[in-house]
Amino acid sequence: MSSLYSARNREWRATPFPGIEICPMGGGDAVNSAAYRVAAGVVLPPHQHPVWELVTVLSGSIRLGDAVMKPGDVLHTGPGETHDIEAHEESVFIVTVGQDRQLG
Repeated sequence: MSSLYSARNREWRATPFPGIEICPMGGGDAVNSAAYRVAAGVVLPPHQHPVWELVTVLSGSIRLGDAVMKPGDVLHTGPGETHDIEAHEESVFIVTVGQDRQLG
């Protein structure tokens, strides 16, 4: 079954982190995705994920670890890698993870 997640119809909701909103986008038993909207200047401190992540920037500019990412850029991180995030401007990106529960 197909599901369209249109940019104009995203339903953003707050996260526990000020300036960061999430829009869960679904997935399956082993992989799922969510869009994130991050306000300019927001810094998320170093953290780890137990699973791999695939981050795709749709708009804005972020620094994820050592990588500066702009629209169209994609970064794959491995399980257990540590990284921080800094939004250089308001940014929207999609995170796809290898885990069996929905992000957000």
